[in-house]
Amino acid sequence: MTLHQLLAPFAETNFENLFTPKGGFLSFDGKKWKVIKQRPKQTNIDDLTRSLVSELNSPECQLENKRALIEKVNALTPLRLPRTVPDEIHFSSKSKEYSCFSNFYPTLLQLDGDPTIYTSSEIAYQTLKRQFSGDENQLPDVDAPLKAKKMGRKLEVAQDDKLGLMRIVLRAKFTQNPTLSAALRSTKGAHLFEATKDEFWGEGSGNGQNQLGQLLMELRAHQISEFI
Repeated sequence: MTLHQLLAPFAETNFENLFTPKGGFLSFDGKKWKVIKQRPKQTNIDDLTRSLVSELNSPECQLENKRALIEKVNALTPLRLPRTVPDEIHFSSKSKEYSCFSNFYPTLLQLDGDPTIYTSSEIAYQTLKRQFSGDENQLPDVDAPLKAKKMGRKLEVAQDDKLGLMRIVLRAKFTQNPTLSAALRSTKGAHLFEATKDEFWGEGSGNGQNQLGQLLMELRAHQISEFI
């Protein structure tokens, strides 16, 4: 059974009952898709996510409302955060806590007007930046954030334009993953710093612009205002 055929009964309800004990969970054994009654283990969720992205991004997949499915899959992975929020949060992809704020963090997202499903905000950003610059000869793979970032360094894009593109990507990341949105809002009052050597996006050597941290705090304020 194809993924499209399997999801057909759920499509009309925006996958309302999918990924619940009553409705069942998606499963993929490498050959066929099926619905199982028990919540899969984390390793199976990771395999499912990779298979799901590959299937949804294939030209043969005509499934509508992919974004609703993205949000359901994103909600499968629990996120553990400290009970006490520090005044300053220095995050990176290697952080034990708050690594979800890194652009390398694995999460599914889709940009408006783009049918592709990306597996991290880094890949989505680098793709968007390459399209904006008019250089689409070698778009990054949807499953390699570090490679995508290295490719993107060769592109000449003005800083203001970089910030505008990153705003688009971050908004997609945190609105399509309710768990990450809640995590971001939970840091209210804390100053966010990307703990990387990047002098523009991160702290750099100590005097970096920390633009990623600034954009996250800007988005946090916007999301908090929407929930008031």
